[in-house]
Amino acid sequence: MMSRMRSKAQLLVLLISGASAQIALDSGNGSRSPDENPRYFPVGVFAEGKSDDDFVARWYACQLRALREPTLWENTSANVELTYRFTWLRTFDHPIAIRIVVHPNGAGTLKAKVADGTGGYKPGSLVVNTTREIGVKEVRHLQDLVRALDFWHMPPEPAPNDKVVGVDGAQWIFEASNKGNYHVIDRWSPRNGPVRKLGLLLVRLGRLDVPEKRIY
Repeated sequence: MMSRMRSKAQLLVLLISGASAQIALDSGNGSRSPDENPRYFPVGVFAEGKSDDDFVARWYACQLRALREPTLWENTSANVELTYRFTWLRTFDHPIAIRIVVHPNGAGTLKAKVADGTGGYKPGSLVVNTTREIGVKEVRHLQDLVRALDFWHMPPEPAPNDKVVGVDGAQWIFEASNKGNYHVIDRWSPRNGPVRKLGLLLVRLGRLDVPEKRIY
């Protein structure tokens, strides 16, 4: 009886410690700051099924600060050009952010950034910061995928019955901002489907070399 109780207790410790890897509270420079000044996400947007509805926003914001990314939410009215961002937070791998600004002529400017920490722990410091121009054809392909997703009408998080919960994995966060309109969706480690296809397209456009075994 005591052996079974010890086994259950050990399993609980493993589950808790594993979950902590995914939602570690430390940032690259110490304790995680509130999501403010600037604020990256609307209040409560990640509240589904959580007692602390700002916890996830603080986690994501600290990663974006380490990547030296601007807020798309707080300055949405100033974003006269349509802007997309994919933030890829893999528990044990470097945080990645890829942002595309679409110009009136249909072409775009892409910025790809990587920090040297991990998406589930401390993000570390910015080590990759590249900029390249992408053509009309590439932007059109991106926008076709966004339309196929019906992105602007997707819920920020899956409904509780549809939500996939895991101990370790990656958060695939997509944002878009344009002339006062802002939307964000957050999905956990999609194994297939349009969300995964969109994320991998952006990684490819960013010319980031990510080994197949590190895609999750």
